[in-house]
Amino acid sequence: TRPTLPDPDQPTNHTHLAMAFVASTFLGASLSAPRTSAVCPTAQAPVRMAASESVPFLEKPSKLDGTRVGDTGFDPLYLSDYIDLDYAAAAEIKHGRICMLATLGMLVQEVVHLPNAAFSEPNPLKAIYAVPIEGWVQSSRSSASSSLHRSGHLETGADSAST
Repeated sequence: TRPTLPDPDQPTNHTHLAMAFVASTFLGASLSAPRTSAVCPTAQAPVRMAASESVPFLEKPSKLDGTRVGDTGFDPLYLSDYIDLDYAAAAEIKHGRICMLATLGMLVQEVVHLPNAAFSEPNPLKAIYAVPIEGWVQSSRSSASSSLHRSGHLETGADSAST
């Protein structure tokens, strides 16, 4: 007898494929696991790392020790080794506030309009392109000035006179 091809209109039973996958996963893991040998007396035990509380299969980041509020050790890219945590916390707060203001701005602009015709676009996506270049320059300069002043890279006359 000739083997017949399965009918594409009929549902197929993939149970045997799933069982083969599961079996190969566990069997493969047991075959590739390190083995200790009684023949080699100098074999050392594997080094255990301190596991992160939030991502247990990763090593615990060195700077995230749980002293900060909400610190559960979640840093899968280990950025805390390269970035000052105080700076990162301040940036996170500032970006959250900017997002809240942007959301409020998208809702308010549908109701309140400035007197110029360029500012009367109710669609927030089209309103981006209706703002004149001067508005973008003003917004960019005030944002950069605020960021530089808060980070300490920009000193005002009052700050330098008092020191």
